[in-house]
Amino acid sequence: MEVYADRLVVRRFDVRDGREYTDAPVWTIPLPFNPATAPYRRDRTVRAEPVPQFAAGAKLSAEVKGDPCERLEISFPKAEGPHGVYIYRLEIEDDKGCKLARQDEFGQFWLPSHERQPMLTYSLSSGYFDAGRTYRIVVTPVNCFGVGGRPISAEVKAVRSDGALLWESVDPMKECRFMAGLSGGKPVPVKDGWYQMSGGNHRMEMPPEVWKGKAGTRFRFIVDLEMEQPGTRTWTIVLRNPNPLKNANARIATPRGKSGKQRYVIEFAKQGNDFRYYLLIREGEAGRLRINYARMERLPEKAQ
Repeated sequence: MEVYADRLVVRRFDVRDGREYTDAPVWTIPLPFNPATAPYRRDRTVRAEPVPQFAAGAKLSAEVKGDPCERLEISFPKAEGPHGVYIYRLEIEDDKGCKLARQDEFGQFWLPSHERQPMLTYSLSSGYFDAGRTYRIVVTPVNCFGVGGRPISAEVKAVRSDGALLWESVDPMKECRFMAGLSGGKPVPVKDGWYQMSGGNHRMEMPPEVWKGKAGTRFRFIVDLEMEQPGTRTWTIVLRNPNPLKNANARIATPRGKSGKQRYVIEFAKQGNDFRYYLLIREGEAGRLRINYARMERLPEKAQ
C-alpha cells in the first residue's frame, strides 16, 4: 500500500512468485475518504464484477463409476471470465423437477488464466440417488459475490449402490434426540413441525449401536434437511465424535434463506474403535430446521 495525501494505492502480488498483477488497474482510494462516493463500495463492486459464463455449446457429461460403491462422475469445460470462477454450483434435480441437493466446488479463480485446466471433473456419491430414476445435473458458474452465469445441464439415469443398511428413519424428529449444545443441554423446541434454532450448537443423536466396528470402518450417512435461515450467516453441518472431539468430515456450509429439501451425503472412515458420532449443526443465526429422513450404511472396504 502506498499512502499519499490525496489517495491510497493498493498493489497486488502473486504470493507464489512475487509478480505484480498487471491485468487490471491498481486499486486507488481517494482521500479524504467519503463512503458515499467510495469507488469500491460493495454495491458498486457487485455491479461491476464480471459474471463467468460457459462458452456457447459447452456440454456436461455424466458417467457412472465404481469405487466399489457407485458414484456419478461429471465433466464439463471451464467457464470463462476475467477473474475466473469462484465456485461451480452443482445441483441435482429429480425427475419431477424438484431440487434434491446442492454442492459448491471452488473454481480455479486463484490460478492465472493460462494455468486453469480446460476440463473439470467432480464426483457425486450414489447416496444422492435412487436406482433407476432419471436426474438432471445442473452446473452454474458463480462469481465471488454469488452471481451466477448461464447453467449447463445433463440428464442421467442413476445407479445406486447401497452399503449394508445399519439404521434408517423416515421420521428422525420423532425417533432421535435433538439437543442444544455439544453435550448435555436441553431438547430444542419444536413449533409447527420445525425445530426453533438459536445460534450456537445443536446436535442430532443417532442410535449408538450403528457405529459398531473397528477404526477404519467406512460409513455413509444420508440426511434430508430443510432450512430457513433469514440472516447473512449460515449453519454448517458435520459428524462429530464427542470424546475426544473429532470431526468425521470437513464442515459443510448450508445455503442461505429457504433451502427447500436438501440431501447431504457424508462418506468417511471411522477414526477410533470407540468413536460414536452425532450430527452437529452449528454457527449461523436463529432460524428453523426440519429433518425429514436419515440413513446409515456400512460401506465395503476400498479395493487396493
